[in-house]
Amino acid sequence: MRLLEGAGSVAGRREVPVDPAAGPAQRFAQELRKLRQETGGLTYRVMAQRVEYSVTTLSQAAAGQKLPSLEVTLAYVRACGGDEDEWRERWRQAAALAAAVPGEGSGTPPPYRGLARFEPVDAKLFFGRERLTSRLLNLSRDRRFTAVFGPSGSGKSSLLRAGLIPRLREGIDPALRPAAIRVLTPGEHPVDTHASRLIPVPDTDGDTWLIVDQFEELFTLCRDATERTDFINRLLTSLTSGSRLRVVAAVRADFYAHCLEHPGLTAVLRDATVPVGQMSREELREAIVGPAAAAGLVVERALTARLLNDVEGEPGALPMLSHALLETWRHRTGRTLTESTYEAAGTLHGAIAKTAEGVYNRFTESEAHTARRLLLRLVTPGDGAPDTRRPAERAELQTTSGQATAQVLEALSAARLLTFDNDTVDLAHETLLTAWPRLRGWIETDRERLRAHRKLTEAARVWEELARDPGALYRGTLLDTAQEHFAGGSAQDLTVLEHDFLVACLTAREQEQHRAARTARKLRRSAVALSVLLVLSLIAGLTAFRQSQFWKREQLRAEARRIAALADGIRFEDPKRAMLLSVAAWRLADLPETRSTLLAAAWQKEADAFTVSGGDPAAGQFLDLDGRTVISAGRKRVRQWDVSTHRQLASFAGLGAYADDYPEVSPESHTAVLNSDSGVRLWNLAEGRPAGRPPVRGAVGQMSPSGRTVIVYGADHSVQLREIASGRLLLERRAGAADGPVRGKASPDDRLLALCRGSSARLEVYDTNSRRELTAAQLSKARSGCRGLQFSFSRDSRALLTLTADKILFWEVASGKLLHTVGHPGTVEAVLSPDGQFLAAIDPDEILVWRVRGPAGPVFRHSLVGETASSLRWAPGGRTLRYLAGLHASTVRTLQLGPVVDFVWSRRPHMQVAFTEDGNVLTTAHSSPDGDTVLFGFRDLRSGRLHRADMHCPAAAAGPDAGGRCHSLVALTPDGRMHVYGVTRATGSRQQTTLVAGGAQEGRRLDIAVSGTKTKPIRDIEVSPDGRLLYLPRSQDDRRVTDAQFIADDQRLEIWDLHRRKRVRVLPGVGGDLLALRPDGRLLVTSSGQVVDLPSGRVTRRVLSQDTVRALSFSSDGKHLAVGDAAGRVTVWDSRVRRRTFFAATRGGTAKSTTAVSALAFSPDGRTLAAGTRDTIQLWDTASPQQYGFSLPSTGDTPLSMAFTPDGRRLSTAGGLTPLYTYVTDPHWAADRTCRRAGRTLSRAEWKAALPRTPYRNVCQEH
Repeated sequence: MRLLEGAGSVAGRREVPVDPAAGPAQRFAQELRKLRQETGGLTYRVMAQRVEYSVTTLSQAAAGQKLPSLEVTLAYVRACGGDEDEWRERWRQAAALAAAVPGEGSGTPPPYRGLARFEPVDAKLFFGRERLTSRLLNLSRDRRFTAVFGPSGSGKSSLLRAGLIPRLREGIDPALRPAAIRVLTPGEHPVDTHASRLIPVPDTDGDTWLIVDQFEELFTLCRDATERTDFINRLLTSLTSGSRLRVVAAVRADFYAHCLEHPGLTAVLRDATVPVGQMSREELREAIVGPAAAAGLVVERALTARLLNDVEGEPGALPMLSHALLETWRHRTGRTLTESTYEAAGTLHGAIAKTAEGVYNRFTESEAHTARRLLLRLVTPGDGAPDTRRPAERAELQTTSGQATAQVLEALSAARLLTFDNDTVDLAHETLLTAWPRLRGWIETDRERLRAHRKLTEAARVWEELARDPGALYRGTLLDTAQEHFAGGSAQDLTVLEHDFLVACLTAREQEQHRAARTARKLRRSAVALSVLLVLSLIAGLTAFRQSQFWKREQLRAEARRIAALADGIRFEDPKRAMLLSVAAWRLADLPETRSTLLAAAWQKEADAFTVSGGDPAAGQFLDLDGRTVISAGRKRVRQWDVSTHRQLASFAGLGAYADDYPEVSPESHTAVLNSDSGVRLWNLAEGRPAGRPPVRGAVGQMSPSGRTVIVYGADHSVQLREIASGRLLLERRAGAADGPVRGKASPDDRLLALCRGSSARLEVYDTNSRRELTAAQLSKARSGCRGLQFSFSRDSRALLTLTADKILFWEVASGKLLHTVGHPGTVEAVLSPDGQFLAAIDPDEILVWRVRGPAGPVFRHSLVGETASSLRWAPGGRTLRYLAGLHASTVRTLQLGPVVDFVWSRRPHMQVAFTEDGNVLTTAHSSPDGDTVLFGFRDLRSGRLHRADMHCPAAAAGPDAGGRCHSLVALTPDGRMHVYGVTRATGSRQQTTLVAGGAQEGRRLDIAVSGTKTKPIRDIEVSPDGRLLYLPRSQDDRRVTDAQFIADDQRLEIWDLHRRKRVRVLPGVGGDLLALRPDGRLLVTSSGQVVDLPSGRVTRRVLSQDTVRALSFSSDGKHLAVGDAAGRVTVWDSRVRRRTFFAATRGGTAKSTTAVSALAFSPDGRTLAAGTRDTIQLWDTASPQQYGFSLPSTGDTPLSMAFTPDGRRLSTAGGLTPLYTYVTDPHWAADRTCRRAGRTLSRAEWKAALPRTPYRNVCQEH
């Protein structure tokens, strides 16, 4: 048998993936690999035959370890048939970028401060707060005591140090020219520490400025109320004439009430306060771009827009923004900060945790324990207030942790997580307390212990100051609590003073107990005394028992929160274990955090991540066509695994030295194709040796999808398709003088062969039975131009997929008909679902799914989180995708598509859908094929009964304005008893509306006609809760009021009495495309921003959102109004629409997928808000307000209406193309579903690793 292969092949052994964001060399290597891939995956051995370089030199050129030389690059390009002039320029650009990247120790100072505050020396990098600085300076000119209030993370410290102080030092205003500027933080003993600094500089004309940062330390660290009052009074002396003192204090906003406890301070704050709120988008843009420009860097526009969107709606996000920018700067390539480097740094919400985890994971076990003790020493747990940081003396920390302290402190400081101020150590920012899940988990677990420790520290200090007076020792419950927390091994967390204090307390108690015992012996004869003692003992025992139960419950809650955070952290890395840990967290304690984690597990897309074991990092992995099994082929062993059960199915002898011969393995036939210097040979995996036929020299082989045939390319540009078992030649073609690589793909049934015989050739498709080319006319048109073209067959061999630079096309092979076109650039792999209804594809950033006969946009998106994906497969049933991922493509990831594939989409889109408030009735409207009739449906979701009603559209006007589109209108009372539905048609000069009010089967008909210039169609109507009044907006031309709102030049709101079928009132100047009526019927809100008090008719204007309003919804109790806009943002207002209660942005599956909010719904109790977009459904807890840490999967269609069921455990949605879909949000259901998805329970070993101090539970068998 003679096997031949031509100039190209698909690569066998996979290269180690490179991260193009890691640097110019890696990005250039990725581009070289893409060039080789476009040639059909030409092997390096064939490339080496074409040029004068070895296989090793060519493979190293695309390894990404360093930039190859120009000569090697041009040889690589020449072997692949690329444009050498183009690649010569590409290489020069890459070399310039590589030279511009500063190396280690270059000394280039970062332009961003990370978690650290801006100091006066950083004034040139401090952007975005110029107006606020000027306002503070002007107020300080008129007031001798000024306070700056703002939430944690709003930039108060930086405002004072890098904004105010440099302006004062400039001395532009003689009245403000300082004699001295003193910056201080109160600390534990503000008077003792700073008494001398509170006295002005003598013999000068200028004022001494006291900049009091972190003023809240007076209430968190200073325990002595007298000293606290004394310190405040000394600061207030600045108000007296001739004091020559000026004070500017920075206070966290949540301590405002504490400040008001001091009468003198209250009087000052009344008119000397500067609030520090969130920065505007323009200010944020300056803060992002300004420092980079000052350092000669450029921030990519896409990154700036991404950062602005990520920060928007995030309170206290400035430290996270600064740290994310710092890490992006560290990961940069050249002088441009890009979105890809931002992703690599961890993004806004993950950069801090990524940095901290990176440092922590490098610690030894001893150092990790030391780090935990050190960091918890630097925290003051909140008592009715948020947690705060606690500066500590370095000597205190050194005493605590022994020899490992210095190394740990140095590592945390180098990562900018800690700051040193002389001998004081402090957290870089309080944001670290919430942004690092591990630290947050430690605090929650040890919260009560931390509180006890802080009290112990203060008591020990007082005891020392009182010359160790025994009267200052702990007794009773305080001592019991301290002994419980710090006896035994926990004593190593104490300083020498704290340890001495606790020992003295315990010794004193023993002495007191000894004296009490002697007294008890004397009173033993007294029955009365004994009875009293017994009663007291019982009371004390009961109290101790109750306290013990309380602490156990609190510890269990803290443990549950920690496990929930752990589950969220590993959801991508280990989906099944994350699911089970989510159930475990909820079983331990039913809390908002654990419910959120549990629901995330129930609905998560990531179903499994199976990493093939075998200990051979160079082994290649191969998925079968259905994604059921995976083969790992290495030198020592070849193993086959069941992907679903992770069970090993077979084990064969390894390939040995043949593992280096670029093997291609078929899991179906247990056969490998090997390409070596000796040519093509076949390897029988079951027998562990080459097949009996000798190798064919000078040729390269390619395994077919079925594993039954092999494509062989010869050096003479011949192409053969041969049957492996018999060696029978099925088809042979010659390319002649090809101008590029020859490539082929066999169909899964081996009946067809697609062939490109050179870069300028056309794509040919051959029938291997007749050995003739298929000549369907339309398919022939698609086969021009093989350069850069990728192609493959569908699983059933009936369709051919072709991939160009910006499109995916698939064709019916039998007829040559173009079935569908998907416009998407950068696609590297595509595959049709078994039923041909869905198309899945991989690009460098995402996995996407399109519905073949649906809208143009993808219905499913999944971010690749910085990894490379390949070998995309549809599992049987068409509900699951699998692909290879990881550094060595050794992990098989499984994705559940969920609602996207659950039902058949309607061929006739709904014009309108609407739920009643309780979600029990669904109304739909769609147009007849001729467009002249609207078909209404009213379905009772409890009984399933369906009532239908058809309405003919009003006749179109004659003349030039004829042909106005017919629109449907629907309004329902909250209880669903009254339906108002109808049709309206508007042309330029005439509008006709017909409505039916009363019910789905019978009702009163109302015909309304209006004439005028450029009349606009009615988009929405509302009906009063009692079903008596109808609210009907009329409008003509639009004019813009803000970027987010349009107001019609001539608009009015008509109010109709439906019983009398008569218009009873007209409100001029009121209208909009959307209306929302408060459930009590007394307030109406329009999408144009008009708030109408209906009893009085008074109209108030509000800017409801920052973009065009797309959805409005009141809660059932009328306490909240939710507004969704075109940019995916949600704003919630109070019942009178006077105050915004919170503002947030919806987030889809990827950064690219944010779309308009199309539907909103409140739960019956008003505590949960659901917002739907085409890509996601997001939930918020309105009381917190806090966004649940997960999104419900999209159906792929835009939801037009949503409603919770009366018990709040289900959320129903309906869209234009999808029927009713119900999401269950009940945690009991979620636990059962999650256990079923995981297919097992947590093992004892997994439980012990995650919950070492909690008894084991079988979480998937609890009810």
